[in-house]
Amino acid sequence: MTKKKTHIRMPVYFKEFQCIGSSCDDNCCIGWDVEIDKKTYHKYQMVKDVALSKLFRDSIYENPNSYDRNVDFAIVELEKNNRCPFLNEKQLCMIQAKLGHAYLSNVCSAYPRYANEVNGVTEYSVNVSCPEAARLVLTRQEGLAFIIEQQNTSPNTIINIALNTTEHNGNSMLNDFEGLRNFTISLLQNRNYPLWERIFMLGHFYNALQKSTQGREGFPVQTLMDSFSERIEMDGWWAEITSNDANPALQLRFMKEVTDKLNTLTEIDSQKYVRFTEELSEGLGISGKSDQDTEVKKYKRAYEQFYKPFMQSHEYLIENYLVNYVFGGLFPASESTKPFEAYRMLAIRYALIKFYLIGISAHRRGLTEDCCVQFIQAFSKAIEHHHTYLEGIATYMNRKKYDDMPAIEFLLKN
Repeated sequence: MTKKKTHIRMPVYFKEFQCIGSSCDDNCCIGWDVEIDKKTYHKYQMVKDVALSKLFRDSIYENPNSYDRNVDFAIVELEKNNRCPFLNEKQLCMIQAKLGHAYLSNVCSAYPRYANEVNGVTEYSVNVSCPEAARLVLTRQEGLAFIIEQQNTSPNTIINIALNTTEHNGNSMLNDFEGLRNFTISLLQNRNYPLWERIFMLGHFYNALQKSTQGREGFPVQTLMDSFSERIEMDGWWAEITSNDANPALQLRFMKEVTDKLNTLTEIDSQKYVRFTEELSEGLGISGKSDQDTEVKKYKRAYEQFYKPFMQSHEYLIENYLVNYVFGGLFPASESTKPFEAYRMLAIRYALIKFYLIGISAHRRGLTEDCCVQFIQAFSKAIEHHHTYLEGIATYMNRKKYDDMPAIEFLLKN
């Protein structure tokens, strides 16, 4: 297999990741499509092992809707419980156990590692939908840091998104992508402010960016970033942009509406996420039998007694999730062509995680680091990989006219 040396950008945690196999409390081979690249598919046709050969014939078929032969040339037909037929009784892959790692498909070999390419530089991260990756990423109290070095890369590396920022004249989101992403990460990691305030400041920046660049080519985005960086450090600026009181009743009603749009029992294969949803409902008493005033009182009490005290020393858990999402997801370029709409998807993620953790804290009478890691991992697996849920929330917010900074403030502020 020919390898070439290229520049690699990655978080410092990346080299530490190792799959823990049957010790994992979840399984990446249950609930998701399993894709086979063309080269691996043909290797399977040559396997002599009788049991595996039969499984290959019976369970793998060519994909008529393939978009890339190096990714999804063929598909594994899952069992009725959405379980990969190649899992053995120890929850391990029979292909790897019998034939070795070289016989895994490109997708199976890579997960949860994730690769993009930005201006010729390959970028690696890991997806926190994997429990071990979530623990590795989220629990770094010092925050996430990034390095760049030269490494050998395999030609089988799946590049999810290749971005060339020199080919998008007039689109500030792409022309200035690296500066915008660095600015976003820097602000998210500015621990002089509570996390919700950092996210709110970020919203004012992306709102200003959208208004300033609308219909204008060549707008000096760096000038806007410099201006906001100065204002963030100024005394009194924060008071100028946040004047509304928290509205827990409105926040609770909205979050109930958007979470009700996802029928967890029928649309989500993650039993862990289903259990967390039940804890949310039980903790806040939002099963439909209690009145709104009672629900709001429980919500406020859970926030003040359990969530807020814990997060005062553990906000790095959600900060690291968001920074990893911004880096690995190529934010803001990958979410929308409009800056504020891209930002809003980040804010929605934070609001959903916070809402769930408030409800879970009410049910458990507190939070732990391990509980938060487990929930964010389940959230990532269930929601980040859901084809339409987050986009549906954005559409719903547009319909309800929740598409400006006051609406974002009521989602973020408790």
